[in-house]
Amino acid sequence: TNSGSVLLKGRSVRTRGFLSSLQENYNSKPGQLKVPSAQLPPIESITSNRSNAHNHVVYTADVHVFSALLRSMQSLSLHLAAPELYVLHLIVPQADLQQASELVNCFKRKLQQGGHPLLPLVQIHGIRPMSFTPNYRNRHDLQGHADVTFARCFIPEYLQNVSRAVYLDTDTLFMGDIAPLFEMQLQTPLAAVPEQTSFKQLYGKWLSNLAEDVPPTDQSIFNDGVMVLDLDKWRADNITSDLQDLAQSEEPVDEQLLLNLEFQVRKTFDPLPAEWNIFRVRSVGWPDLGWSDDLPPDSEILQARILHWTGAKPWNMNHKQQWIEQYQHLWEAPGADSGATCEATKTLS
Repeated sequence: TNSGSVLLKGRSVRTRGFLSSLQENYNSKPGQLKVPSAQLPPIESITSNRSNAHNHVVYTADVHVFSALLRSMQSLSLHLAAPELYVLHLIVPQADLQQASELVNCFKRKLQQGGHPLLPLVQIHGIRPMSFTPNYRNRHDLQGHADVTFARCFIPEYLQNVSRAVYLDTDTLFMGDIAPLFEMQLQTPLAAVPEQTSFKQLYGKWLSNLAEDVPPTDQSIFNDGVMVLDLDKWRADNITSDLQDLAQSEEPVDEQLLLNLEFQVRKTFDPLPAEWNIFRVRSVGWPDLGWSDDLPPDSEILQARILHWTGAKPWNMNHKQQWIEQYQHLWEAPGADSGATCEATKTLS
């Protein structure tokens, strides 16, 4: 076991303000926007051509983010044309297994109350011991959560008989069906959205040998909050072993740098279109509660399939209720009791 520390994730995330017309452009039918859709196959053709094999979606979480996890699971399911073809895998600490089970019951109840009898299957996995012990320096919000954060690097170990999976951070909401991610052709074991933030910008001040390890340092990293994984290619290329070797280097690394080193320095990755991970988004208060540089055009957020709140979480801030009112239509099924509470989500998340 290596006790090497793990880098503070110095994410200089640049975010956008709340687009006031978002809900007006969002039709009452989940997943449909009053704007031209992205250049993706029609959902009907995807559903009709798909076999009965399940599509696998993976979250990693501990009890501190169960509220966000529940919202994301509900939002994902409401936007699936065929939810019964999906399995949601929740990888959680052993100490949180009971609350995870309660969360799954809440998830089922909320969707059934909204008139959705067809639901994804949900499987809960207890986190397994890692071969190294990361320690986030100067990142108090991540200390104690490293096993959850790094679990995404070991997904093939949890889903041993699965060929493809989509990994999702818990701070995501959905504006469309993710079925196309299971139909796209992958040339590599991993597909993700480039951040347009360079290795040097994000990690330069912490990694003394960055120029030696990452040529060139100005190339963009990808965001690991939404990933499409070809697990057969992953296993064939011994990716897990590579990641373990990288994690035990003298230089401290976090899980996103670890994946970028593997799939940009040693290997390559498949870039996803930006609409599959719009991570420069804020609910209210921009620019006071966000950053103002390098924002995407309004058309991008209107055509987003996945919204991703990196950085500070609006549901943990003073304007929480305003954020809920603006985005609740993305996760609450019509007819469900939006005021009902879930015991498993009462920890701040």
